[in-house]
Amino acid sequence: MMPSISHGVANWDARREDPAAPTSSAKRTVLCVDDEPGILSALKRALRLSDISVITATSGEQALEFMEELPIDLVISDMRMPGMDGAQLLERICRDWPDTVRILLTGYSDTAATILAVNRGRIFRYLQKPWDERELVQSVREGLELRLRLKDEARLVSMSATQGEQLRLLNDELQQLQERHAADRRNLDRARQRHYLQSVKVLTNLLEVRCTDLFTHGLRVATLARDLARCMELPSEAVLDVFVAGLLHDVGLIGLSDELLSRLDGTGISEDDAIYRDHPSLSARALAAMEDMSPVTRLIEAHHERFDGKGYPIGSAGSAIPIGARILAVADAIDDLGHGRSGFARCDDEALAERMLAKSGTCFDPAVVETWIRLSRSTGS
Repeated sequence: MMPSISHGVANWDARREDPAAPTSSAKRTVLCVDDEPGILSALKRALRLSDISVITATSGEQALEFMEELPIDLVISDMRMPGMDGAQLLERICRDWPDTVRILLTGYSDTAATILAVNRGRIFRYLQKPWDERELVQSVREGLELRLRLKDEARLVSMSATQGEQLRLLNDELQQLQERHAADRRNLDRARQRHYLQSVKVLTNLLEVRCTDLFTHGLRVATLARDLARCMELPSEAVLDVFVAGLLHDVGLIGLSDELLSRLDGTGISEDDAIYRDHPSLSARALAAMEDMSPVTRLIEAHHERFDGKGYPIGSAGSAIPIGARILAVADAIDDLGHGRSGFARCDDEALAERMLAKSGTCFDPAVVETWIRLSRSTGS
């Protein structure tokens, strides 16, 4: 189905005549790959911008030849192509040209293949066909901006040894929790379990790609929340839910700009605090379409509720707040205070204990705080 050329790209096209636009020497190169010439022509028309040079390939094999010969900044590839499909192409580009930003065009029936491409090709974004041209142009703009940052930071060239180890430990922990959960509920459908864990891994990978601090914060919160849940003798299924909720509790922040993320403090003072206060609901909405995530979604949405009912977004109090959310709130606050996050000065162990005990019964469930004190003393941390 041929996408139409919308009126919305007129503003972009007008920039071609802008004398302040970059010269041809500053052009960035976008490679479009599709076996249908009509689709390629539509992509070229949509991306007819002064600072972008578009080249096209009709197969994955031809695209790789261009990658060998030319400096390509961004690749847009269709999923369904004869021979080498989009998932295979993007996986190869990810391996050999990791700095090149990758965008996938996919049909509504390509869900499984899209997940494969996300995992193996580490794509920047995928767009449904027929695409919306405003979204297409904006995605390309954002992808090229990311490419410039990657040249400076080399964030996607390779993970550091520490990040690689964290991801390995994370996958190991998820596998262990899955096995314990399976032992308690042997009749749970295994395919559904695999799909659930696959979704968690995809979302944590997206957090790591978007902002390493959000990823490492989530991993620390998840680990502490898991330990607290076990000390409080929650069932294995509830421990798994708390762990996953800890990993993903800030997923609603990934759509914010780096500048805005740096200004958020969550203390009620920042002019951007209303945006911060909305992130539990944003996170919950982001996971709402995943039926298996329903228990996790409830914990994430309530992790900024207070024990005295003065929290957000609803103002629930006491036992009306799910126990997993009460655990998550304590773990989140401890990590913020212990690492100097969210506008708080970094606390040593003694000051951290004093702050948490002072807020026990108001911000936090006293039983959870007491459990953390016992856990800290037993581990010496």
